[in-house]
Parts: sequence; C-alpha cells; structure tokens
Amino acid sequence: INLASRLEGLSKAGEIVVGESIYQLANRQFRFQATEPTQVKGKVEPVAVYRVMSVLDQQEVIQRVHGVQAKLVGREVEMAMLLEAVENLKQRKGSIISIAGHAGTGKSRPGYRSSG
Repeated sequence: INLASRLEGLSKAGEIVVGESIYQLANRQFRFQATEPTQVKGKVEPVAVYRVMSVLDQQEVIQRVHGVQAKLVGREVEMAMLLEAVENLKQRKGSIISIAGHAGTGKSRPGYRSSG
C-alpha cells in the first residue's frame, strides 16, 4: 500500500503509473512506457515505474496468470463496470474500484475476455 501511494504521487492528472509487480501481471493487456527507476520513501533501491499508455487490442490479450489459463465465468456485470471505468478514464473521469470477497471467489485471477 505504501508503494502504491508513492506511485500515485508520481503520476500526473489522468495518468496511471504502476510498479514492477503490476506491470508483470498486466503487460499482456496494456501497452506501457518504462520510466527511469525512481527513489521512493521506504525503499532502499530505486523502483521501476511504468506508465500505462493504452489497452492492447483484444486479439493480443492472452488469458494467463503465471502459466494458468482459465475462462472467466459469471462476471459479466463486473466486467462491464470495469470496462465502463476504463472508458471514463479515457475521458479524464477517474474512479476508484475496490474488489473484495471471500477466499476462492476469483478476486486475484484477472478476468480477461478472449477473442475466441
């Protein structure tokens, strides 16, 4: 949470910046621009920072988390809300989305739509 707060402080209005762990999880869904590693409070070494530039085309999206492939089932409403938030962000209308639920309910597995 501290790193996320520091990264938020580095971002400009309407911009999304992420650290290495989120970049590794999302680099097949979004196009990123790497920036200079940045020294942040609470970290000994500079941290890698990436700017989100755009969403990749659906054809480029691969359903994979650390080698696991799975289709997202039963999350149409939630995905619609997230896609609407992305569209709003493109129009410089920000929002905050929180994902909560019991263990085993699919919070940590990204829900991507495949092209097939």
